[in-house]
Amino acid sequence: MGGETCEKMSAFKMLSGPDATVESVGIHVFENQPDAINSAKELGRKIKAALRTWEK
Repeated sequence: MGGETCEKMSAFKMLSGPDATVESVGIHVFENQPDAINSAKELGRKIKAALRTWEK
């Protein structure tokens, strides 16, 4: 994975600058970013709880 293109990552250039590349920012694989994984898991737990509350 990885590479030099960033078109598929939402808001990548907005957050990292117009000349940013995956290499220059240092993001190669989502799975190698423990903070991002933990944030995604927490978001999933919150969505799950909200959906359970909404169904009742």
